[in-house]
Amino acid sequence: QGIESLQLSDTGPELYVDIGLKEMIPMTQLGQGFNRLLDIYSRLVLEETKVLLVDEIENGLYWKSMPLIWRGLFAAAREWDVQIFATTHSAECIRAADEAAREGPGFDLALIRLDRVEGEIKATTLGEEGLRAAKEFGWELR
Repeated sequence: QGIESLQLSDTGPELYVDIGLKEMIPMTQLGQGFNRLLDIYSRLVLEETKVLLVDEIENGLYWKSMPLIWRGLFAAAREWDVQIFATTHSAECIRAADEAAREGPGFDLALIRLDRVEGEIKATTLGEEGLRAAKEFGWELR
């Protein structure tokens, strides 16, 4: 519902969140997932950058919430004209990103897979059709 800075402490402002209860609660009480998302969105919106790097984006986030999270990230990236580079080892995260990208106004997703081939690193890029084929044939994506 909302986030508000209600008081200052020795360590800085304390953020309180309205989640529909009678009183706002401290952000620190909402768990690692909420704090992780707040960090990602804060960097996306406030850093005035054109590129956002997120390592292991799925860490701390419930896998079933990933489609909603990706929809929000795609919308925010379009609104603030930011390109997101996110790493993951999670097939569920990749499927969720693909699902969210297919719901948007344009398919704004590319998967870059790194493989070691004959002692060298080879990058393979999959766009909309490549991801569709990978899902259809059950290819390993992570």
